[in-house]
Amino acid sequence: MSYSHNTMGSGSRTARRTFEFGRTHVVRPKGKHQATIVWLHGLGDNGSTWSQLLESLPLPNIKWICPTAPTRPVALLGGFPYTAWFDVGELSADGPDDWEGLDASAAHIANLLSTEPSDVKVGIGGFSMGAAMALYSATAFSLGRYGNGNPYSTNLRAIVGLSGWLPGSRCLRNKIEVSHEAARRAASLPVMIGHGTCDDVVPYKYGEISAHSLSVAGFRNLTFKNYEGIGHYTTPKEMNEVCNWLTARLGLEGSRYSPNGKQLACCTLDGQTHFWDPINGFLMCTIEGHQVIAGGSLTTDRSPIDVQAVASSVSGSGSFPLFCQELCKVHVNSDSAKFQKSSTCFKFFTTGNRPNPS
Repeated sequence: MSYSHNTMGSGSRTARRTFEFGRTHVVRPKGKHQATIVWLHGLGDNGSTWSQLLESLPLPNIKWICPTAPTRPVALLGGFPYTAWFDVGELSADGPDDWEGLDASAAHIANLLSTEPSDVKVGIGGFSMGAAMALYSATAFSLGRYGNGNPYSTNLRAIVGLSGWLPGSRCLRNKIEVSHEAARRAASLPVMIGHGTCDDVVPYKYGEISAHSLSVAGFRNLTFKNYEGIGHYTTPKEMNEVCNWLTARLGLEGSRYSPNGKQLACCTLDGQTHFWDPINGFLMCTIEGHQVIAGGSLTTDRSPIDVQAVASSVSGSGSFPLFCQELCKVHVNSDSAKFQKSSTCFKFFTTGNRPNPS
């Protein structure tokens, strides 16, 4: 499949670049189809390599789509042709970004997801340059548009970036802060970033910079994992954590989250249950109201008023008493790990012992 983009040349002439994408490999779900993830390879690789690994993962409800990037000259490699999602000259927050290439690849990825059933959750993941592409797609989703201004309409539900970086990180915060809707979308999108501390291809600092840039721009549902002593490759431990994270964030069947009595949980008005780590301020798990929590029963009543019905379906260490019965909303400030109130109506409860009334 090819994509054409216009770029301004000298004077008033317009130059057209056409991107020819390679073969797309698809791994069909072995169980009920609940989610589709487009997974993107790194520089010089192809979709076949990753499709073989992804097929072996214990995620039977996910369909994997593994496209192959166009072959193009890459400045970082002396202008020689490689499969690449976009051109890159250097890894630098101040370096130029190939917006045309980024937009063409992001549009190709969105097109691959456009035909998925409406009840199937969709997401994007990738390794190295593929991770950069996934994170760029996350910013396009939050802003509601590509870098060229065209609308971005894919409703992403999860982003995974391993050993990569965030293109355009230097100006992301300013773009999101001026739009309430962009801030809302950014806060709602779960993002996982993983990076090895000994990566000598995409240095670890770029993983940290990417996570920080997304966090300060308003991506509140962000998980950053560092892997001590690991270079520019994935490990079974990292892929296992990716599996667990996707299972929890996408609410896949087989996800059985067991609270241990140390989480703060909130029941939202649309029937979801969010489990927060009150010490570190991390969102640990999101469970749809109708799904099974380990040791509990089905919660079919999605009413926002019947918090006790949700509470009674969750088992952890001891009971699941009501923590707070008044209507309020709590959000986590990840910098200070403090819970603060605002005006929107939520109800909250905890898996720990019921506090004494003050």
